[in-house]
Amino acid sequence: IQGATQIGSLNETADRYLLDLGTASMDLGDYFILITFDKLNYEVRSIVFSLTIEDRQTIINGSIGAFFIDWKQSLNFTYSYIDNLTSTSITNLDTGSWELNGSAYNNGSLGYDSTKEIYYLAGFDTVNLQNGTYTITVTFDKLNYAFQVVVSSLVITYIDTNYDSFLNLISQSPSNLATDITWRDNITISFIFTTQIVPGPINLTDPTSVSLQFLDESLNAFGSSINLINYNVSIGNYTYTFNTAQFSFIGGESYYISILASKTLYTPPTPVLIFFKVQKVDTDLTIHNYTTGTEFPSYTLIEYWNQTIGITLYFKELISSSSITNAAVTYSWAYGSGQINPDGAKGPGYYSFFFDTGNVTEIGTYIISISAVKQNFSVGIPSSNLLINVINRPTLLNSNDDVLYLRHTFIVLDSHNFTFGFTDVLTLKNITSANEKSFILIKREANGDPIPGSSITGTLYETADHRYILDLDTETLQIGDYSIVVTLNKDNYNLRVAVISLTIVKREFDPNFFTVTRMILASGGIVEFQITLTDINNNSVPVLGVNLNLTINKIVYSTSNGRIIDNKDGTYTVSTLPIAEPFFAAETYLATLIIGKANYTFQTRVFTVEVQLTQIFPGMPTFYFVVITASIIGVVGSLTAYRVIQQARIPKHVKKIRKIKKLIKSKKKITEGISIPTKTEMIAKLFSKDWKEIDLSIKKTLGIEELKKKLPIKGPKVGDKEKRILKLKDKKPKEKAAEEKAAKKKAAKEKAAEEKAAEEKAAKEKIPDEKVPEEKTKEERGENE
Repeated sequence: IQGATQIGSLNETADRYLLDLGTASMDLGDYFILITFDKLNYEVRSIVFSLTIEDRQTIINGSIGAFFIDWKQSLNFTYSYIDNLTSTSITNLDTGSWELNGSAYNNGSLGYDSTKEIYYLAGFDTVNLQNGTYTITVTFDKLNYAFQVVVSSLVITYIDTNYDSFLNLISQSPSNLATDITWRDNITISFIFTTQIVPGPINLTDPTSVSLQFLDESLNAFGSSINLINYNVSIGNYTYTFNTAQFSFIGGESYYISILASKTLYTPPTPVLIFFKVQKVDTDLTIHNYTTGTEFPSYTLIEYWNQTIGITLYFKELISSSSITNAAVTYSWAYGSGQINPDGAKGPGYYSFFFDTGNVTEIGTYIISISAVKQNFSVGIPSSNLLINVINRPTLLNSNDDVLYLRHTFIVLDSHNFTFGFTDVLTLKNITSANEKSFILIKREANGDPIPGSSITGTLYETADHRYILDLDTETLQIGDYSIVVTLNKDNYNLRVAVISLTIVKREFDPNFFTVTRMILASGGIVEFQITLTDINNNSVPVLGVNLNLTINKIVYSTSNGRIIDNKDGTYTVSTLPIAEPFFAAETYLATLIIGKANYTFQTRVFTVEVQLTQIFPGMPTFYFVVITASIIGVVGSLTAYRVIQQARIPKHVKKIRKIKKLIKSKKKITEGISIPTKTEMIAKLFSKDWKEIDLSIKKTLGIEELKKKLPIKGPKVGDKEKRILKLKDKKPKEKAAEEKAAKKKAAKEKAAEEKAAEEKAAKEKIPDEKVPEEKTKEERGENE
């Protein structure tokens, strides 16, 4: 229907999604509902179902059936129009009318008494009708409620006698026979029979005949008539009790009790017509675990696909909990329906069946509708729908139930395959014919980032024993790091993924191809050796076509320049030019040997080459012989020169003292004297120049010599020296002391300079004498001072 489409969302609860269509406000009719579940990285799932909105079921109670009255007798027709689902009165009818046909015609609308919640025929009164037979048709209709039409018959009799008889119902149990009677319940009715001779009193009396006839809902006789003549409890009083299970009454059906009586000479009374409905026995249908027999706490079951599960049902009466046997129990769902048989092994009231989840073509949740039917019992349905959530079968990938992470390192040019076992956990068998068995290979940068355009996709192939082989042609892969994602999947099985980190590394030479760390060569010798190169990753197969480079003393020898010979059998011969001819000292050279080949790790070996000196005779290098000879000559000359210099430094008076000392020790005659200056004479000698500058005699002051000349007192002209003397005499004592101190320092410096000059002079004279230790000379010099 154009414009009648609605779109909305489901409400998510803790464990499921709820669809609220607002059916309470939907119009009657058929609907088509499409529900779609979609989430990123998950498969899309859809549910399609149809919905029919029907009228609500209704019930009509009241003046239904055949009625017999005397002319001018009043009879009210009343009805209750009830919602069968809520058991409440339906008001505000769209259509409520009545129509009278027969001996006269009339029609009108229905009135409603809100206090009693009943409808009546507005404007209808039997008093105004003539004797005859009438049909009353009452119509009830309201939108969304089931349409009801009630047809009753009315017979009005004109009695022209004075002998009347009457039947009156005085009690019934239960009080509401329309709702309170359940199949197997007892019904008790009490009525009286009275007569009147008009205009006399009405009296209780026993009728000539009294009977009870059950009528069906169409007022047809149901069963045989029952004679009640012997059921009087007193004159004119009758009580009759019966059980609804006695007369084949069917639960859920409506019936009438019609009581007829007569007495000779009396006009027959109007029959008593009593409506009653036999309600079905309420039932309960529960779902149980087939193995343990315990009731499921929730009627939502989670089962793996392609599993056979047993389900047990228990059908019982709701009030008494008595088991109900011989019921017709069935189930239906999207993939078919079937009969559920009694399970005598578990006891009466139990019904079991086996359900195969392998019938579903798609994983999902399915509603299993179950019902149990037996006459006179309400239809047994579970308190909530049985939901079976069919899930993928669990799987393993190489005995791993999660993402399988593998890390491998392969040698370049080697061929390797990966084998995967895709296993059903429940059967422990390999899963055959996987729908998806793919891989994607991506080469990565050193930092782990994928290299754009490097991806390769492919398919695994299945073996005869249903394993899956990943052949990456590893012998063609370049050196580097790779990531491989392997996906194995099959409908209704859990998908499994393997993530492989693969590193392709270079091949390795046998590391023992060269172990020399030091070579010793004679002067002018050459480096010569042969190496054998084998592949340790390939059973030590000789490696051909290797590039070798040997660098010694800035000279490069290689296979490319022909200085290293490739013997074409995995061996290589190295022979160099003469390394060196050292003269002064042995020479050591650092040699670097580098070998390399595509897809192999470069190898470097560093060793030293020591070239020995030229020898004048075995064990004696020529250079060392020359050096030793020159050293001996140099040492002898140095010692002689040193002694001459040391003798020249000794003062003359020291030499004289030593000479005298030797004469004394040898007790020989001393032929020459020695004069040694005194301390005073040495002071006079050191400071005589300073005193002369101020025209003073230090010797006279020290008492060594008298003044030869006196300074004049008067008359003479004062010269420059005299001015300086006068200037010194005028100075203050502190200034004078400072000048004297400075003069002493100056004198000490001059003295040291004189001593140094004397020593240099003595060295030049080269006086031969025995070596005198320097320390002793200083001591003697101190004594002299």
